[in-house]
Amino acid sequence: MRKWILSIVVLTTLQATAQDSLWQAANIAYEQGFYKNADSLYTILLNDHGPSAEVYYNLGNTCYKQEDWPRAILNYERCLQIDRRHKDAIFNLELSNTHLRDRIDPIEPSLLHLFWRDLCHLLPSGTWGWITLFFAWSSLGFLLLLLFSKNLSLRKTGLYGMFSAAALTILLLAITYAAHYQEEREQYAIIMQPSLILKSEPSESSTNLFVLHSGLKLRILDSDDSWSLVSMPDGNTGWVQTEALEQI
Repeated sequence: MRKWILSIVVLTTLQATAQDSLWQAANIAYEQGFYKNADSLYTILLNDHGPSAEVYYNLGNTCYKQEDWPRAILNYERCLQIDRRHKDAIFNLELSNTHLRDRIDPIEPSLLHLFWRDLCHLLPSGTWGWITLFFAWSSLGFLLLLLFSKNLSLRKTGLYGMFSAAALTILLLAITYAAHYQEEREQYAIIMQPSLILKSEPSESSTNLFVLHSGLKLRILDSDDSWSLVSMPDGNTGWVQTEALEQI
């Protein structure tokens, strides 16, 4: 048993050491201007050790230095999916977008919509779920206090507490559902090809709607074999070939 535990500890330590060495090597390559080498090393880090906000951010910077705007935008967006408050990634993403050929004004959401979206993004949906469960049990606890307490003051506390906790539970259920929906259903992608045509239907023979260019962020609404139904920032929709996109 001890040998088994020791083996796990040694293996974990070696993996952490290898990861740190790779991270340092990538950073040194970037600082010395060897951007292609840094690009490869950051990519290996992501492939071997999984998603990381900082690695995505540094890879985005490396792509930016190579003037590879689509990949820079893709990696900044992936960074922000993990850490939505990463100020440097937000700034660099905005800077990268200034290099795009397509300048499409997005639909301006209402203040209420922005508040609700930011509230849902404040915590992962799983965390919201646990908070909801806590208040649901609290509501049950206050109900038991109301039913079985003989003290009038405690019964009032149970009554008010039950209604308050129940109301919060309903609100938190809505937030949990919305957060889960945004995590699972709101899928976005970046155009990676130099250009592509937005079609009226998932067919090469269908009507051409718009010509779009690399780096533009699209929302994926649906997919049909090798085609994806997407929404542009201004709300216009159409079909594009899926292979031209890289999902965030």
